[in-house]
Amino acid sequence: MTSKLSHAQSELDRLERMETAIDDLGALKDMADEEAASDPETARELYADIDGELANGGRLSPSSRSARFCPASTTSATPS
Repeated sequence: MTSKLSHAQSELDRLERMETAIDDLGALKDMADEEAASDPETARELYADIDGELANGGRLSPSSRSARFCPASTTSATPS
């Protein structure tokens, strides 16, 4: 019985991680859609991030997630 419970908990954890990844990718797409008209270059970068994350199984790394979803971290220096 304990083995079945452990397996069920592992499956639940996996599905919850998948749900989080789907939500994160959805938010990233919404951001890209909003940026498309005003800042096409940023939109292209966001769409490229989405493509890359989908290629990695939809798993956004914590650094990627915080860099994209925290307004304070969206400012960056442009290379000269």
